Amino acid sequence: MSAQFYHSLGRLARISVSQARLTSSPTLRGNSLLRQQQQQQIFLVQPSLNISTSKKNRETLAADVTPVVTKKAVVESAPKKKFWISQGYSHKSEDEDIQIRNLVMFMTVTVGMVLFSFIVMYSPDSRFKEWAIREGYIELARREALGLPLVDPDLIPLDRIVLPTEEELEDFEIIV
Repeated sequence: MSAQFYHSLGRLARISVSQARLTSSPTLRGNSLLRQQQQQQIFLVQPSLNISTSKKNRETLAADVTPVVTKKAVVESAPKKKFWISQGYSHKSEDEDIQIRNLVMFMTVTVGMVLFSFIVMYSPDSRFKEWAIREGYIELARREALGLPLVDPDLIPLDRIVLPTEEELEDFEIIV
Protein backbone atom coordinates (compact mmCIF):
# COMPACT_ATOMS: atom_id res chain seq x y z
CA MET A 1 0.00 0.00 0.00
CA SER A 2 1.15 3.52 -0.59
CA ALA A 3 2.67 5.88 1.95
CA GLN A 4 -0.16 8.35 1.36
CA PHE A 5 -2.69 5.73 2.48
CA TYR A 6 -0.80 5.08 5.72
CA HIS A 7 -0.43 8.80 6.32
CA SER A 8 -4.20 9.35 5.88
CA LEU A 9 -4.99 6.35 8.08
CA GLY A 10 -2.74 7.63 10.89
CA ARG A 11 -4.25 11.09 10.64
CA LEU A 12 -7.77 9.68 10.89
CA ALA A 13 -6.81 7.67 13.95
CA ARG A 14 -5.33 10.76 15.67
CA ILE A 15 -8.45 12.77 14.88
CA SER A 16 -10.81 10.11 16.22
CA VAL A 17 -8.78 9.72 19.45
CA SER A 18 -8.76 13.50 19.98
CA GLN A 19 -12.51 13.68 19.32
CA ALA A 20 -13.15 10.89 21.84
CA ARG A 21 -11.16 12.79 24.49
CA LEU A 22 -13.16 15.98 23.89
CA THR A 23 -16.56 14.29 24.05
CA SER A 24 -15.72 12.21 27.13
CA SER A 25 -14.58 15.20 29.19
CA PRO A 26 -17.49 16.38 31.45
CA THR A 27 -16.33 20.01 31.44
CA LEU A 28 -16.22 20.27 27.65
CA ARG A 29 -19.31 18.23 26.81
CA GLY A 30 -21.91 20.96 27.09
CA ASN A 31 -19.74 23.98 26.36
CA SER A 32 -21.14 25.33 23.07
CA LEU A 33 -18.87 28.41 23.06
CA LEU A 34 -15.78 26.18 22.99
CA ARG A 35 -17.25 24.15 20.13
CA GLN A 36 -17.91 27.33 18.12
CA GLN A 37 -14.32 28.45 18.64
CA GLN A 38 -13.08 25.04 17.54
CA GLN A 39 -15.20 25.16 14.40
CA GLN A 40 -13.77 28.58 13.52
CA GLN A 41 -10.18 27.34 13.89
CA ILE A 42 -10.62 24.02 12.08
CA PHE A 43 -8.22 23.35 9.26
CA LEU A 44 -9.49 21.42 6.29
CA VAL A 45 -8.75 17.73 6.45
CA GLN A 46 -8.45 15.64 3.33
CA PRO A 47 -11.76 13.80 2.94
CA SER A 48 -11.82 10.03 3.11
CA LEU A 49 -13.87 8.10 0.54
CA ASN A 50 -13.94 4.81 2.47
CA ILE A 51 -14.14 2.66 -0.66
CA SER A 52 -14.18 -1.03 0.12
CA THR A 53 -13.30 -3.86 -2.20
CA SER A 54 -14.29 -6.62 0.23
CA LYS A 55 -17.63 -8.41 0.00
CA LYS A 56 -18.55 -8.07 3.67
CA ASN A 57 -19.28 -4.74 5.28
CA ARG A 58 -17.85 -5.87 8.61
CA GLU A 59 -14.37 -6.23 7.13
CA THR A 60 -14.13 -2.60 6.10
CA LEU A 61 -12.40 0.05 8.14
CA ALA A 62 -14.42 3.21 8.65
CA ALA A 63 -13.48 6.09 10.93
CA ASP A 64 -15.36 9.16 12.04
CA VAL A 65 -13.81 12.06 10.15
CA THR A 66 -14.17 15.08 12.37
CA PRO A 67 -11.25 17.51 12.30
CA VAL A 68 -9.78 18.58 15.61
CA VAL A 69 -7.62 21.63 16.11
CA THR A 70 -4.32 21.15 17.81
CA LYS A 71 -1.86 23.84 18.76
CA LYS A 72 0.76 22.13 16.66
CA ALA A 73 -1.33 22.39 13.47
CA VAL A 74 -1.53 26.19 13.66
CA VAL A 75 2.11 26.76 12.72
CA GLU A 76 3.11 24.17 10.17
CA SER A 77 6.24 24.78 8.17
CA ALA A 78 7.33 23.06 5.02
CA PRO A 79 8.99 19.77 5.89
CA LYS A 80 12.76 19.80 5.52
CA LYS A 81 14.41 17.12 3.47
CA LYS A 82 15.98 14.59 5.74
CA PHE A 83 18.80 13.75 3.34
CA TRP A 84 20.38 16.16 0.89
CA ILE A 85 23.30 15.92 -1.45
CA SER A 86 25.81 18.71 -0.89
CA GLN A 87 26.94 20.69 -3.92
CA GLY A 88 30.36 21.01 -2.28
CA TYR A 89 30.04 24.54 -0.93
CA SER A 90 28.76 23.77 2.57
CA HIS A 91 28.44 20.42 4.30
CA LYS A 92 26.57 21.80 7.33
CA SER A 93 23.51 23.63 5.97
CA GLU A 94 21.45 22.90 2.89
CA ASP A 95 20.25 26.50 2.59
CA GLU A 96 23.79 27.86 2.82
CA ASP A 97 24.96 25.32 0.25
CA ILE A 98 22.26 26.36 -2.23
CA GLN A 99 22.86 30.09 -1.68
CA ILE A 100 26.61 29.81 -2.20
CA ARG A 101 26.09 27.62 -5.29
CA ASN A 102 23.72 30.18 -6.79
CA LEU A 103 26.16 33.00 -6.04
CA VAL A 104 29.09 31.13 -7.58
CA MET A 105 27.08 30.24 -10.69
CA PHE A 106 25.93 33.84 -11.08
CA MET A 107 29.45 35.19 -10.69
CA THR A 108 31.11 32.69 -13.03
CA VAL A 109 28.50 32.41 -15.72
CA THR A 110 26.84 35.81 -15.86
CA VAL A 111 29.53 38.20 -14.67
CA GLY A 112 32.35 36.10 -16.14
CA MET A 113 30.81 35.88 -19.59
CA VAL A 114 29.86 39.55 -19.69
CA LEU A 115 33.29 40.66 -18.48
CA PHE A 116 35.09 38.32 -20.90
CA SER A 117 32.95 39.54 -23.82
CA PHE A 118 33.62 43.15 -22.86
CA ILE A 119 37.39 42.58 -22.73
CA VAL A 120 37.43 40.75 -26.07
CA MET A 121 35.29 43.36 -27.83
CA TYR A 122 37.08 46.44 -26.51
CA SER A 123 40.65 45.18 -26.16
CA PRO A 124 43.34 46.90 -28.19
CA ASP A 125 44.82 45.29 -31.28
CA SER A 126 46.99 42.71 -29.52
CA ARG A 127 48.18 40.96 -32.72
CA PHE A 128 48.88 44.28 -34.50
CA LYS A 129 46.69 43.34 -37.46
CA GLU A 130 45.17 46.80 -37.83
CA TRP A 131 48.57 48.43 -37.32
CA ALA A 132 50.09 46.33 -40.14
CA ILE A 133 47.27 47.31 -42.52
CA ARG A 134 47.70 51.01 -41.66
CA GLU A 135 51.47 50.80 -42.18
CA GLY A 136 50.90 49.08 -45.55
CA TYR A 137 48.64 51.92 -46.75
CA ILE A 138 51.14 54.54 -45.54
CA GLU A 139 54.00 52.77 -47.37
CA LEU A 140 51.93 52.49 -50.59
CA ALA A 141 51.07 56.20 -50.43
CA ARG A 142 54.76 57.09 -49.88
CA ARG A 143 55.93 54.93 -52.85
CA GLU A 144 53.27 56.40 -55.16
CA ALA A 145 54.24 59.94 -54.13
CA LEU A 146 57.96 59.25 -54.92
CA GLY A 147 57.11 57.45 -58.20
CA LEU A 148 58.66 54.15 -57.09
CA PRO A 149 57.18 50.75 -57.98
CA LEU A 150 54.65 49.54 -55.40
CA VAL A 151 56.72 46.39 -54.66
CA ASP A 152 60.52 46.64 -54.99
CA PRO A 153 61.93 43.85 -57.19
CA ASP A 154 65.09 43.77 -55.04
CA LEU A 155 63.20 43.42 -51.78
CA ILE A 156 65.27 40.28 -51.04
CA PRO A 157 68.82 40.28 -52.49
CA LEU A 158 69.37 37.60 -55.15
CA ASP A 159 72.48 36.24 -53.45
CA ARG A 160 70.41 35.27 -50.38
CA ILE A 161 67.89 33.23 -52.38
CA VAL A 162 68.75 29.52 -52.55
CA LEU A 163 66.84 27.53 -55.17
CA PRO A 164 66.87 23.72 -55.53
CA THR A 165 68.81 22.16 -58.42
CA GLU A 166 67.25 20.30 -61.35
CA GLU A 167 68.23 16.93 -59.88
CA GLU A 168 66.52 17.72 -56.58
CA LEU A 169 63.33 18.71 -58.37
CA GLU A 170 63.30 15.63 -60.68
CA ASP A 171 59.67 15.14 -61.79
CA PHE A 172 58.13 17.75 -59.45
CA GLU A 173 55.77 19.98 -61.43
CA ILE A 174 56.43 23.72 -61.16
CA ILE A 175 53.63 26.12 -62.07
CA VAL A 176 54.79 29.69 -62.83
